[in-house]
Amino acid sequence: MGVPTFGIIANVPCQPGRTVQVSTFSVSPISNAQTTYHWRSVQNGISTTIIGSGPSVSKKFALGGPYQVYALGTNTCGSGDEAVVNFQVVSCPNSPDRMTVWPTPANDNLNIEVKQLNDQSAEAEYIQIVEMIDKMGSLRLRKQFDNNVSKISLNISLLPNDVYTIRIFDGKEWSSYQTIVQH
Repeated sequence: MGVPTFGIIANVPCQPGRTVQVSTFSVSPISNAQTTYHWRSVQNGISTTIIGSGPSVSKKFALGGPYQVYALGTNTCGSGDEAVVNFQVVSCPNSPDRMTVWPTPANDNLNIEVKQLNDQSAEAEYIQIVEMIDKMGSLRLRKQFDNNVSKISLNISLLPNDVYTIRIFDGKEWSSYQTIVQH
């Protein structure tokens, strides 16, 4: 027996609308019964919480965006290397949502528009902050807008080809979408 060596299997469902789904993480292969595991999550480089112990854990990620989940295995021989999985929490395709993001793939411009409200008693929503995060979790673009902006076109011609998570803040909560930049 040596120090534990393992990887992480992640099951991260997309977030339909504003419903937060449970994500599960498991070590593979599971070492022996004397191995203990310690789990933590990180968002935007900030360690957020210790999310449990044992060979499998579950967590709800309420905000969209990039995350990392780390697991450290320890046995009588010591601790192995910390295993990590990188992932994005995104809205489900075709879920009823408040924003429209197009085109996908995008070339030089990316458009974002707040959908019209059907409920006249509901408070109007506007775009206040837009962030584009690459698949490695690096913030590549951030734009802030004055109040009452409901449609924007972002110049993305300087961004490299990649898959991006788009985070949009309406003043109350963040929404996440995914797009591809392809020049």
